[in-house]
Amino acid sequence: MTPNWNKTAENEMTRARKALGAAHLLLKGGFLEDSASRSYYAVLHAAKAALAQQQCAPKTHQGTEHMFAKLMVKSGLIEPEYSGIFSEEQNKRELCDYTAHFEMVNLDADRVVADAARFVDRIERHLKERKTAKADEKAAMTVREGPARAYGALKRTRNAGRS
Repeated sequence: MTPNWNKTAENEMTRARKALGAAHLLLKGGFLEDSASRSYYAVLHAAKAALAQQQCAPKTHQGTEHMFAKLMVKSGLIEPEYSGIFSEEQNKRELCDYTAHFEMVNLDADRVVADAARFVDRIERHLKERKTAKADEKAAMTVREGPARAYGALKRTRNAGRS
C-alpha cells in the first residue's frame, strides 16, 4: 500500500506542534530537561513532515537527521542553520535524558525551546510554499492543456460524424 504522503506530513506537523506546546508548558513549569526533550521531538516530527513531502520515511532518528540534511538542506530547500538546530536539539535531549548529573539552566532551556519553535515554523512555511507551488504548477498545466484538450475533443467529434 502506497502511503498518503500529504497526510503523513500533516500528521507529523500536528505531532510537532503538540510536542512544541508541551515543551513550552514544561519550560514554564520549571521542568527544563523535559522541555528540552519535547523540543527535540518537535524538531524530529517537523523534519519527518518535510521528508514525507519528499516521499521519504526514515525509520530511525539518525536516519531522519541524515536524510533531512541530504534532501532538505544540501538540496537548498532549507537553510543550513536548521540542520545545526536539529543536531543541537538531539544533543541536548540525549544529555537531558541519559546523563544523570546534567542540569539545564533557564537561559539554555529558553534557547532550546526557541530554536525548536523556529525550526517548526520554518518547516511549516516550507510545506505551505511547496503546496502553493504545486497548486500553481497544476493550474498552469491546466491552462496549457486546455486548448489541446478542446482541440482533441473537437477532432473526436468530427471523426465520429464521419463513420
